[in-house]
Amino acid sequence: MSEKLEKLTVEEYNLYLKAAAKNLGYNYSLLYENITTEMARLIKLYSVEEIKKKKFSFWK
Repeated sequence: MSEKLEKLTVEEYNLYLKAAAKNLGYNYSLLYENITTEMARLIKLYSVEEIKKKKFSFWK
């Protein structure tokens, strides 16, 4: 996977943040390290367009 060099807008960042929180589960301890690790993983895997279309949920 290639590194994404573009900077995210606030709206794009929030999309990744929401997806990461949903993937971790709302009952999961949303520690800073956990949420940033999950966001980094999602940013590497999905483009902004894919994040907008994809539905995220815990263990999906």
